[in-house]
Amino acid sequence: MYGAQSLKLGLGWAYAPGSQISGVHLRSENDNVAALTPSGGTLANAGDDLKVKINLLNWEHMMGQWQLLAQYAWTSSVTGATGPNSGNTQMKGITLAGKYFMSKRTGAYLSFNRMTNQANAWGDFSGGGFSSASATGLGVANAGADVQSVAVGVMHNF
Repeated sequence: MYGAQSLKLGLGWAYAPGSQISGVHLRSENDNVAALTPSGGTLANAGDDLKVKINLLNWEHMMGQWQLLAQYAWTSSVTGATGPNSGNTQMKGITLAGKYFMSKRTGAYLSFNRMTNQANAWGDFSGGGFSSASATGLGVANAGADVQSVAVGVMHNF
């Protein structure tokens, strides 16, 4: 059998207009993987069935024209790996951001994002091929790299 499957559960509480606290729990499995060999040595052998749990806490709060955001994410260790270097696979991430609404459709924002990887983890927050680590995001060759970004911009909804 070969394949990946995930189960995601989310829960949120809106405590004021435009303000909420929420959480997401994800359990992901990937069966019959190819061998994973970061620079530190073999993490998983071909045919291993890997499992990981991912958690995310999110806070959004409106204060006048300001939207404040904070997010914290973390993973469990990857289980099911039989390689000699199958430990140190946890990741942690944080986002702190603020957006100022100049009108209903236009706002300016600032955010700080950081992902910390243990020696055999390569989590990233790449999207659309953009990454603070490389043009294609992190991969097994970049295990242990910590990535961060600061974003400043103006957003207009048409």
